[in-house]
Amino acid sequence: MKKIILVSLLLMVSLVGFAQKGRHAVGVDVAMKAYDAGHDEIFGMFGGLFFGVKYQYNFHDYFRVEPSYQRKQDDKAGYTDIFGVNLHGFFMSPRPFRPYAFIGVGGGQAEYDLPDATYNKYDETEFYMQAGVGVDWRIGYRLSWQLEVGGNISIAPIISTGLTYGF
Repeated sequence: MKKIILVSLLLMVSLVGFAQKGRHAVGVDVAMKAYDAGHDEIFGMFGGLFFGVKYQYNFHDYFRVEPSYQRKQDDKAGYTDIFGVNLHGFFMSPRPFRPYAFIGVGGGQAEYDLPDATYNKYDETEFYMQAGVGVDWRIGYRLSWQLEVGGNISIAPIISTGLTYGF
């Protein structure tokens, strides 16, 4: 029994040690989201060009978590906000150029005032899961660039790029 408790304590201490050695980064991104026209009656709500901010935390050499927020302001009287959290799994140890796979969940909120539509006010909430691949290139000691290509169950294909500043 003492050995089990000792091993459990050592395991917890080692996991906490990994969590404290992580790299933090904040950044901006631009995402081009294609739109599945059969999914919604009003074309383009959750598709188009989105601008956003993100935070990255490498809790291990091979894993990173990335919460993000993206927004699209439309020339129509409306906007779309998307919040998400992705888990990145790197294929190799830390180096300047690293490919990774990601999986994530999130949600979006669209509000539009459409004078030509049947309903003048349009409000929709979407939840999604996404997955894909990407590359992380460390341009300098603190600056990194990411390029991602993936798919989304409710929104369709996504291409995203962004810069992060690590600290």
